[in-house]
Amino acid sequence: MIPQVIVIDSIPLLVNGKVDRQALLKMYENTNNNDDAEIPLDIDYTGVEPEHMEKARVLFETVGEVLGRAARGELSVRAGFYELGGNSLNSIYTITRLRDKGYYIQISDFLGAANLGEVLSHLSSNPDCEENNEPKFVAEPMRDEHKQQVIE
Repeated sequence: MIPQVIVIDSIPLLVNGKVDRQALLKMYENTNNNDDAEIPLDIDYTGVEPEHMEKARVLFETVGEVLGRAARGELSVRAGFYELGGNSLNSIYTITRLRDKGYYIQISDFLGAANLGEVLSHLSSNPDCEENNEPKFVAEPMRDEHKQQVIE
């Protein structure tokens, strides 16, 4: 992770000489404000299969929204989330936003992915299924012969 540096002319102070933390926070928010003056990110869909184009669009736009101005580079299947400027908190935020948009991925799959192409391959529109729509797990009723073993 590479920290983001914000250069300020002077540290704002309160009347009593202490650092004005609220003013510092406001300065930080103004430099990281992605709503007013959003910087367009370069998105490269090369290498994305046509049937995965919608997933890729949602993934790249979500990563772009989360990273915003902190993004360092082009969003593509070859780009690594952490190389783009992401961190562990941003990854959890990205997973949450993807779920809000109807796409699901395990946290371990997202964190372990070497690039956004791997993230794309693990992304699913069904929370209980893998990419090929087979259930990750199946609930089966317990048979009578196993009940005593479970109780013990």
